Amino acid sequence: MARFQPGNWVWIQDEEERYLPAKVKKVFAKGEATTVQTEDGENRNLSSAESALCEDCNPEALDSGIQDLVNISDLNEMSILHNLRIRFKEDLIYTNISSILISVNPFKLLPLYTPEKLEMYRNGSRGLPPHVFAIASNSYKNMLSESADQSVVISGESGAGKSEATKLILQFLTDVSSKANPGHGGTGQSSQNSALEQQILAANPILEAFGNAKTLRNNNSSRFGKLITVNFDKNGSITGGGIINYLLEKSRVVFQTKGERNYHVFYQLLSAAETDPALTAEFKLQAPDLFNYTSQSGVTNVDGISDEKDFEEVQNSMNILKFSEAEKHAVFKLVAGVLHFGNLKFKVDKKDMDEDGSLVANPEVLSHASGLWGCDSGMMQKFLTHRHIGTRSIVLVSYNVTQAQDARDAMVKRVYTELFQFLVNKINTELSSSGAARHKFIGVLDIFGFESFAVNSFEQLCINFCNEKLQFHFNEHIFKMEQSLYKAEGITIPGTAFVDNQPTLDLLELRATGVFSMCDEEINVPKGSDNGFLQKVLQKHGDGKHPNLIRPKAKDCLDFLKNFGILHYAGPVFYNVTNFLEKNKDTLHSDIIGVLQNSSMELIKQMFPLDQDEMAVNRSTRVAPKSGNANAKKTLGFQFKTQLNDLIATLNSTFPHFVRCMKSNDKKAGNLFTASRMQDQLRYAGLVEVCRIRKLGFPVRRPFQEFYKRYRCIELLAPDLDTLVKAMLSKGILKNGEWAKGNTRMFMRTLQSAECEIAREKSLVGVAVIVQKYARRFIHRRKFKYFKKILADLAVSIKRRQENELAQIIDMSFELPWGGAHIEVVKTAKTLLVRLREEKKCSQLLENAIQMRDINSLHSALNVHSALIPPFETPLAIEAKTLLDRLEKELALKTNLIAAIAARDKVKLGSLISEAQTMNFSANEVSQAIALVQRIEKEEILMATLKDAMVRQHLDDLNRAYSECMELGMDAYYSKDLTEAKEIKAMLVAKEIAKEEERKKREAEEERQRKALEEIELKRNKQLQEAKANLQTALLSSDISSLNKALQDAIQIGAQLPEVTQAREMLEALKNSQEVRSQLQAAIRVLEVKAESGISEMDLQPLIRALEVAEKVAKMKGPFQELTDAKALFITFQKHVKAKADLDVAVASKDRLKLRAALDAAEDLDMQIAVMVKAREILKDLEAVNRQASGGSSSSAPAAPQPYDAAEEARKMRQEIAKQARFDIKNFPNLRTADDFARGAILNKSKIKETFLCFQANVIPKSLTDLNKDSNKLALQIHKDLLGYMGDKQLPFPAMLAQDILRKGYEYKPIRDEIYLLIIKQLTNNPRPESVAKGWQVMCMCVGTFPPSPEFENFLLHYIIEKRDRGRGAVIDYARYCLRTLEAMLNSGDGTGFVPSVEEILAYKERPPILATIYLVDGNVITENLPLTPDLNVGKVLEMCSGWLDLKDSRTNTLGMFVYDLGELEDTRQGEDPYAKSAYADLKRTPRPLRNEDYMGDTIVQKARQRRKFKFVLKRKIFLPKYNYRGDDPFFERMTYLQAEDETIIQGNLEIPTVSEAVHLAAISMAVAFGEEMPSTSEDMIEGSVIDFIPPDWRDTKPVKQWAELILQYRESLIYVEPDDLQDQFLQIVQKNPAYGSHWFYAHKLEPASYSGIPLMIQQLPYDLILAFNSEGMHIYNFSRQLLISFPYSDICRWGGSSSQFSLIMADDQTNESYEFVLITSQAADMAAIILDHIRAIMAEQDME
Repeated sequence: MARFQPGNWVWIQDEEERYLPAKVKKVFAKGEATTVQTEDGENRNLSSAESALCEDCNPEALDSGIQDLVNISDLNEMSILHNLRIRFKEDLIYTNISSILISVNPFKLLPLYTPEKLEMYRNGSRGLPPHVFAIASNSYKNMLSESADQSVVISGESGAGKSEATKLILQFLTDVSSKANPGHGGTGQSSQNSALEQQILAANPILEAFGNAKTLRNNNSSRFGKLITVNFDKNGSITGGGIINYLLEKSRVVFQTKGERNYHVFYQLLSAAETDPALTAEFKLQAPDLFNYTSQSGVTNVDGISDEKDFEEVQNSMNILKFSEAEKHAVFKLVAGVLHFGNLKFKVDKKDMDEDGSLVANPEVLSHASGLWGCDSGMMQKFLTHRHIGTRSIVLVSYNVTQAQDARDAMVKRVYTELFQFLVNKINTELSSSGAARHKFIGVLDIFGFESFAVNSFEQLCINFCNEKLQFHFNEHIFKMEQSLYKAEGITIPGTAFVDNQPTLDLLELRATGVFSMCDEEINVPKGSDNGFLQKVLQKHGDGKHPNLIRPKAKDCLDFLKNFGILHYAGPVFYNVTNFLEKNKDTLHSDIIGVLQNSSMELIKQMFPLDQDEMAVNRSTRVAPKSGNANAKKTLGFQFKTQLNDLIATLNSTFPHFVRCMKSNDKKAGNLFTASRMQDQLRYAGLVEVCRIRKLGFPVRRPFQEFYKRYRCIELLAPDLDTLVKAMLSKGILKNGEWAKGNTRMFMRTLQSAECEIAREKSLVGVAVIVQKYARRFIHRRKFKYFKKILADLAVSIKRRQENELAQIIDMSFELPWGGAHIEVVKTAKTLLVRLREEKKCSQLLENAIQMRDINSLHSALNVHSALIPPFETPLAIEAKTLLDRLEKELALKTNLIAAIAARDKVKLGSLISEAQTMNFSANEVSQAIALVQRIEKEEILMATLKDAMVRQHLDDLNRAYSECMELGMDAYYSKDLTEAKEIKAMLVAKEIAKEEERKKREAEEERQRKALEEIELKRNKQLQEAKANLQTALLSSDISSLNKALQDAIQIGAQLPEVTQAREMLEALKNSQEVRSQLQAAIRVLEVKAESGISEMDLQPLIRALEVAEKVAKMKGPFQELTDAKALFITFQKHVKAKADLDVAVASKDRLKLRAALDAAEDLDMQIAVMVKAREILKDLEAVNRQASGGSSSSAPAAPQPYDAAEEARKMRQEIAKQARFDIKNFPNLRTADDFARGAILNKSKIKETFLCFQANVIPKSLTDLNKDSNKLALQIHKDLLGYMGDKQLPFPAMLAQDILRKGYEYKPIRDEIYLLIIKQLTNNPRPESVAKGWQVMCMCVGTFPPSPEFENFLLHYIIEKRDRGRGAVIDYARYCLRTLEAMLNSGDGTGFVPSVEEILAYKERPPILATIYLVDGNVITENLPLTPDLNVGKVLEMCSGWLDLKDSRTNTLGMFVYDLGELEDTRQGEDPYAKSAYADLKRTPRPLRNEDYMGDTIVQKARQRRKFKFVLKRKIFLPKYNYRGDDPFFERMTYLQAEDETIIQGNLEIPTVSEAVHLAAISMAVAFGEEMPSTSEDMIEGSVIDFIPPDWRDTKPVKQWAELILQYRESLIYVEPDDLQDQFLQIVQKNPAYGSHWFYAHKLEPASYSGIPLMIQQLPYDLILAFNSEGMHIYNFSRQLLISFPYSDICRWGGSSSQFSLIMADDQTNESYEFVLITSQAADMAAIILDHIRAIMAEQDME
């Protein structure tokens, strides 16, 4: 008998680990008791029975470095299982079996999928560790090299990681194909391909939301199968794709097992209840536990899943896949309808003469649900409770309640299934929208894993049938085909047994006798039943008639008489036949389909079109197909079999790659390897047999011709295959036993094939060198020609003088060596470009001045034009000069006209008007002159008439002429003549009166004249008043046009008013002021243009002169804003002049310090002139030299700790410095130029330059800072990580990507500034809010992990402060957090940060990081703006607070964090507050106790959504009676006192029974507050707000003075007592109150539908209630604080609630029954938490006792 020697290794059996390697300590033989030592050093005593089971163990099996199981020499189940185990423990989850990949689910995130890892496998997997990327790479390479379709078949149990593997393979394919596009970098075709790649990846979040759910085995289990095909062109670029889905588990929509969930989308939609009030109101969304379809399993939330964030991702994916807003809204509306239909309840409809029917019990729910689906609620109600039967005579039959529920569920399942198919179709439409032809495809199969539950139904039969088909495909490919091929080729290898599952497939799918066929047949049998089907199956195949059918026994399964069993390749499964036939038929009655067809909702109309025949309309009402009946409706089983056959046919047409996913444990826990589960999976997957056949066989085979062509390069002179083989043998390339020659093929083992490939590559090196020589010559010649073309184009463009063309070619010149800086034509071109831009600016100035027709602007523009050397010839200059001459003539003409108008010089006016008409010049002054001339001429005519009447002494003519003169207001200018006329008129009147006969007539005439003159006077006065008023208004307005119009009107009526003079003076002043403003603006405009290229001292002269004139005007008229602004700008321009001069000097001197100072000054002014670029380049080189001289490090040690005030002052000073403009990101010295960033790009160079520091959705071409080659490559990977985390590029495991960024920054200092710049780049002009939020999350993590370089500190601070001060929404909060954390990092120094774990990063998905300020009850601050990362829960914060407060008391575990509501925010947004209309809106909000497991960040988000102010308060939560003692920690006692004082004196929650006790407590409170300075008189008491110390319920019962006098009685006995003793006195009094230590909540009682079983005391409770919870139990008060009833916690059986209700299941001692007591409240969760906290505390104390 063989004996085991000491030092050898053996396999021992272990109950937990199955097999373990152990070292022999002493010689023993099998069957002899012995002791061995396991790998971990543990000694194991083996009994003789255990020893008999020992087997030899090859020490190589202990090596975790074996990456391919085929390479294990001692190949058996033990070595394979142990290899997987030790690799798993080292996080090596991938292992090969030749070309088959084993993937073990680690149930934790590992850094295996970063862009860096993906890049490793981009060019192939040879020599690299096993990886899912290797499988993807092999499939892609094979597709291209072999020009053959490929498939990747991913199999395994539910929860083994199949879906994740699928996503990773798709990620690799989309990424690697993007580089295959020859136009990568910006062409339209490239953009289209990039969009396709993102669309393929974006399909997954949608499919997971609608098709995945939490199961007992897997939190994200796919409840459908899918084959994803990715189409490629000949170059390997993606041209489209498609998805085929298989068997969605529709029953999950209406029912879930305990501990599972419905499909994710339902919970995702409901998560929008808080974030989208409009959607919530429209869909009537509530908490998941209020919907039947989401609450029946008892699980609504899943650890690690954020439904809210996932919902955002789904919506983003829908956008990428071009779902319209209407389509998205319709989809979610339909989902909401499903939820509401689930809440539909039915009640019995009693009938006397017939069977009972059913009625809808809650029609309001039906109305809303039907409305969401656009259906008639009346028809919906009718056909959910009735159905039509019969063909000829149609009868309406009632459903009973159960049937009505089934009808509802059937409708909901069908609609949801159709919705899922709609989504798949929509995705497929978009993926095929490019119209590009498919060359080849890669199919990735992700299909449901093998399932076996306590109760298995028709769905599990279909799923396991599918797995049988796939296992057969695997066996056929690996075993059968292998063996048949070896036989055909004449190669002999040892046989390998494997489990052939063909009999199981025959049992399931054979026609007539197969289980599926028998099920179909039973549907056609009259009165066919589930039991009938079961009996036929057992009769046909049971009792040994078929080896794979099992007749179950009682021990095998539940309800065994309704089950049959099938022995699958993975083990036996028993199927319960209940509802088998119904599920196979998949029935939905045509009545309901008719209701849905008449929906007003377009989406439902598409699902149930009207234009189909009856069969199509009711395509779900299936019967089994009979032979010869092609149009018969197909059962679900038949359709699924057909789909599977098509799938297998597709797979058989491709070259397959296999990924076997394995589940490391059933607890879904990381770092846990359950050997028994792994062993089971190894066995039923046949992997041990696979290893053996792969080891014994030759997996690599090539036809003779292909082998010869491929390896001929090894022996170029070999004329045929045999000669080549001999040569390869002689060279030691082919090794005996590792290859074989068949009849048509050469066969090789994997290692042999790899060696041949290495030899081939070595042989090709020589050829490659020659090829490279010619290729390089070709490339360099092309590059040289390209360079020559650039230079030639430059020369041509110089002649053309076209700015845009020249700028574009100069951009291309950066591709020249050294950017072409040494080439004359490039220098000339750049100089010319500067000149052209100056000419352009000059032309713009001229053009603007011409448009403005402003003399000063024209002067300034022409001065700029004349300053250009050589002269700039442009028609605009001639036009401007011509216009200037005219404007100056017009100005002179205006001046002369004003003087002539003032002098009323008709001749001069006529001459000037004539001149104006000749010039075709019109102005207010010309109009006024014309009006004045017309008046003067009219006046002259009237005066001639008047004088003639005076000479003739004709009284009537004189009267008439005089009246007209007076009416015209000529007395102001012709007073002498009119006085003379008046005297003559009086004389003539006297003569006329003297004649008796004429007297009366003349008196009447004179009276008429007098009245007419009075009227004229009145009219004249009115005109003058109006003119005066208009002038005064115009004077007040200081408006030139108003003044001109008022003056013109006054001139026309001949008004001589002071206001006329004032108006003229103001006009003159305004014109002067306008002229001065014009001069200032013109000078400033010119300087602003010149500032772009640099301002000289001479350029300031026009502004200096304009300022001098403006100062003179300001002395006369007072200061004006334009002058103030111009002075400020002048100072800035002076700084520009100095900065430019300093830069010129510094550049010439090349002094590092001078350059730094000059650049700082220029950057503070935000200057961007050419000399700065040169200065930065010189400075960068000098800084590099200086760093090398100083040892290559520029980091500084952290500053020594400072006192708080000094540190705060230093912090503020640092912020003020960082705010300076010179620290804008674009001024960072190490930043590349935009031209350098775009160098190398052939297309879209200008666009690349534009987005240099702005958001871009594709990976950057090179780093933003000047880095070496390796660091530059790292920067590109980091940018890709960033795109993936921010959701701008679909990448798996975003948290891992963020961790990769942080780890790289933490470990590699040179890349840190680049990381911060990349984040800032992606945040700048980012169009997606969700991307911005995630970008800020990365920033928050980075500032807590590693600091920027000292050179970049202020630049980063500048950016963050800018966003804090000028950002919007959540950006401000993120910036505040970043600023606080960064300042702490800078103060602490490098090395104080750490890389957060993946779990800590995942917390950012749930909530933001926050700055928390925590208060004590009295308002004192414990900590202000404390940075809290999202993973820190309340329990950890409480520990931190206890540490800061240095609390030593053993009762610190009774402390809690409370949220105090402080009312609405003052800037509450407009819109309806959802809280305002709730049933609890009138209830007072009491402090909310947070659980230790809660997160303060969640509270901040919630309060922000509610738009409420709040604060965090630390105080005691639990008050057990045994804790009511005085401890040794004075601060803890102080906190306890403050809380008691708050409850008693301030809040009034504790009832004070007597006035004496109220006075005593008030006196103690005052004594604690004032000490020995407690007021000594009643007046001082009143002044000291004594009333505030009286408990609220007592304050109004006595006058204030009386309260003061009562308190004074206690003064002398209290003021000399120590404060600690006073606090203890107060507590001793208060602790006697039964309500001490209670938590108070306001609620309304919800009246039950029935009072049956509810005690009378509960029935009699009022509507308004206050609930108090303390160590004694629950106490119910009315709003008057009267205790109504109390319950110990033992009477509360269960409790729970929603957002609006709190339910208590109470025990009734009298009846020994339970009843439900429901309250309306918004604080249900708070009450539930406080009950649980008290029960835990009580039980903990009992355990201690």
